[in-house]
Amino acid sequence: MSTAAASPIPPGMHTVTPHLCCRDCSGAIDFYVKAFGAESFGRLSSPDGRIMHAMIRIGDSHVFLFDEMPEHGALGPRALKGTPVFLHLYVVDVDAAHARAVAAGCTPVMPLADMFWGDRYGQVEDPYGHRWSLATHKQDLTPDEMAEAMAQLFLGVRINCAKCHNHPFEKWTQDDYYGTAAAFNRVGRKETGLPDDEMIFVKAGGEVTQPRTGKQMKVRLLLEGDVDVPNDQDRRVVFANWLTNNSNPFFAKSLSNRIWGHVVGKGIVDPVDDFRDSNPPSNPELLNYLADELLKSGYSSRHLIRTIMNSRVYQLSSRKNQFNKDDEIYSSHANTRLLTAEQLLDAICAVTGVAEPFAGVPAGTRATELADPPTDHYFLKIFGQPQREMACQCERSSESNLSQALQMINGPTVHNKLRDGNGRIAQMIKENKPDDEIISTLYLAALSRQPAAEEMEAAKKHVAASGAANRQQALEDVGWAILNSKEFLFQH
Repeated sequence: MSTAAASPIPPGMHTVTPHLCCRDCSGAIDFYVKAFGAESFGRLSSPDGRIMHAMIRIGDSHVFLFDEMPEHGALGPRALKGTPVFLHLYVVDVDAAHARAVAAGCTPVMPLADMFWGDRYGQVEDPYGHRWSLATHKQDLTPDEMAEAMAQLFLGVRINCAKCHNHPFEKWTQDDYYGTAAAFNRVGRKETGLPDDEMIFVKAGGEVTQPRTGKQMKVRLLLEGDVDVPNDQDRRVVFANWLTNNSNPFFAKSLSNRIWGHVVGKGIVDPVDDFRDSNPPSNPELLNYLADELLKSGYSSRHLIRTIMNSRVYQLSSRKNQFNKDDEIYSSHANTRLLTAEQLLDAICAVTGVAEPFAGVPAGTRATELADPPTDHYFLKIFGQPQREMACQCERSSESNLSQALQMINGPTVHNKLRDGNGRIAQMIKENKPDDEIISTLYLAALSRQPAAEEMEAAKKHVAASGAANRQQALEDVGWAILNSKEFLFQH
């Protein structure tokens, strides 16, 4: 036996190490190797074959594991029917890590998204009931920037206007701004020694000083005032509890307004992330009603979308009359607007029967399902998909331009999908479908209606005039014409 003094903390170990109780510990270890690239460092079994102690390493961190032992009160998440604990995993490429975990058998709990604190973040649950949060840090944000992004995303308030001075026309003051920033000032970062990797932690100290008065700021809850948060508590938790409380006057209204704007085409407060006294809602009673519906449903966006779509407002025609021709804010008629970039690409794929490939996600994934926009997709970029580099809704462009017209007229996305040998037109020709059926199918897929008599006649005339040798190309022309019609391109 060695007489050398043992290190109080074994080499390579951190001060805190997760210790997981698993049903089928051996299977869990094998799964973590597959899902998270873990390395196994041995297993110690009891006489009955159960694992008493095992250790894996993921990145630079170790995790202990052992089998359930009900006789000792040791039960895993499946037996307990859930867990309040997450294991947080920082990785270089969270999209790839998330895809790997899901492919291995994890269930997505929270989709990947860019968060206001600078991380790209998502959550999964493994087959053994343990929950993992995965993240890649993308941007270093100051407490001020975190506060600004949080307020704009969750409260619909652009509080950044109060950073330098009390706003002369709005209610927000510098005390509000720096008091909000105080909730995020103890978020710390440090390098881990791995490339492009850092650890996010809660610092024991750190205060925000109001630059004009020199006052040290407490955490401020807007319209409620300052709160004292003990040093052993995370200030963000206190702030988040206030944010999601039903008494909060901002969150439900902000979320309801965003959903209304997305479905109807224009927010009751517009822009949707700019609530202020000088930009009042066009229909405050309606906004209050939607917020109440959202609260009563437990923040169910599905319930609110169903409520809006069942309304008379949503079902109005875009045709104007002498009484509402100048109305732009009161929803007296539907707003005609171009499909968003993601909607348009998905619609083209649906009509042609050819899916768009995206790196790092399963085949057949739609553009609207992507948590993060691809950086090199020209079609999506041209049609205004934002890169999600800022919190402002204004990052998405809805303006039409010449590049969009050229993409639809002769761009490779439309052209290649229409001509694809596995596409709808080619497959129906192989199945010896008649022209009438192919043309009707294209209209149904694109416009959800049968072609009018004159449309059918014009399409069949074009196909007949092209000759049998060019039949497929002529039917592709018909598909191209439908895809370039205003009826297809616009919500109306």
